[in-house]
Amino acid sequence: MGILNVSFYLKFRNNGSALISVLILLGFVSSLLAILLNVGNQDQEQIGQYQKNNIIYTHIHAVEDFAINILNIDFQNSPNMTYQSENWGNPIEPFSVGSYTVSLKIKDLQSKININSLVLNNSDINYIQLERLVSLFDQLDINQDLIYAIIDWIDYDSEVFSSSGGEDDYYLSLNPGYRTANRAINNLDEVLLIKGFDKTILKKLKPYLSAIPREYDTNINTININTISALHPMIGLINAEKIIRYRNEKPFESVKDFSYYCKYNLRLSDSTINEITNMITTKSENFLIEGKISMSDHNLIFSTIINHDLDGSRFLKHNRVIQKIKIM
Repeated sequence: MGILNVSFYLKFRNNGSALISVLILLGFVSSLLAILLNVGNQDQEQIGQYQKNNIIYTHIHAVEDFAINILNIDFQNSPNMTYQSENWGNPIEPFSVGSYTVSLKIKDLQSKININSLVLNNSDINYIQLERLVSLFDQLDINQDLIYAIIDWIDYDSEVFSSSGGEDDYYLSLNPGYRTANRAINNLDEVLLIKGFDKTILKKLKPYLSAIPREYDTNINTININTISALHPMIGLINAEKIIRYRNEKPFESVKDFSYYCKYNLRLSDSTINEITNMITTKSENFLIEGKISMSDHNLIFSTIINHDLDGSRFLKHNRVIQKIKIM
C-alpha cells in the first residue's frame, strides 16, 4: 500500500475542485492562526467557546471537502467497487497549508459489521446479523449476552428481548436514570450507556463494529480477517486468510464474483454461499474521516461521517464531532 501524496493528487485530479479545497484552507490560515494564538493563555472554559467559532468550522469544512474529492475520484474510477488500495485507503501524507499541518485519515465504515442491522423495520430481529455478532463476540472473548442488551436498546418496543437486556424499567433505576434509546445508534461510543458495556469492551469491538443509522451491507473487499470469519461458521480463519490474499490481488467486482470464488476456490455449497453473501456488498457508501489541523503546539482534532445521498449521486457530510482543541 502506497502513500497518497497531495501534490500527486492535485496533478491526478481532472478538475480544479481539489485545488480549490486546498486554497480555501490557505485563504483562512491567518484567521485561524490568530484564534489559536489567542487561546494559548486562556483556561479550558474559554477554549470551549472557540469550538463554536465559525472560522474554525470553515477550516473543518475545507478538510472535509478535500476528503470528498478523494472519494469522488475513486467512485468515478470504480463505481461498483470499493477496495483498500484505492486513493481513500492509502495513507495521506500530512501536508502543509501556510503555517498549518493538516493530517487526514479516511476509513470505510462498511468494512465492519453494522450494529444497527441487528434490528430490521424498527423491531424485527435480524438473525443473520445476530449469528455473526455471536461468532465475533466469541472470537473476542466477550460475553455474547451483551448482544441482547443492544437489541433492547435499539428496537422500538418496550418488551425485554432477553433477561440479559433491559428496557426503561432497568435504566430508570440507575443513578442517574435515563430511558432506553429505542432507535438506531448514531455513534459507537453510545454502547457505554447500554447494560453490561464498559470502555474495555468498547475498545475490543471498535475495529469490527460500526454504527450506521441506515441498513447497509458489509463490504467483502475491505473487512478484516476476524470479521470475515464471523460471516459464517464454514469460513473460519483459514478461508478468511485465502479471501484476503485473493482480494488483495484482485478485488471482487460484484457479489456474484465473490459467490463464484466461494464455490470454485473454497468449495462451499450453494446454500452456504447464499447465507454468506446475505448482506454482503463490494462497494461502500459510508466513510469516516478523522482530521487534525496543527499549528505549533495547537491541535484541532475532529471526525465526520461522509456518505452517499439516497440516489447515490453525491457525498454528504454529517455527524461531525470536534473532539478537542488541544494546547500541547
